[in-house]
Amino acid sequence: MTIHHISGAMEVKAIAQDGTFTGYASVFGLLDSQNEIVERGAFTRTLAKWRAKNFSPAMLWMHDP
Repeated sequence: MTIHHISGAMEVKAIAQDGTFTGYASVFGLLDSQNEIVERGAFTRTLAKWRAKNFSPAMLWMHDP
């Protein structure tokens, strides 16, 4: 198994007492640390499929499965 590590900047504004926090998975129109720009609408079709199933995609970062 190959493990890939990606680092990036993160601004913390608030953390709940139990240690949970919320954030953005992606922002539009900005060059990111991977030298990519995500365009508005990039996730429209995929998110519509999830909504049709009444679910949201899991988004985990820096987790320990």
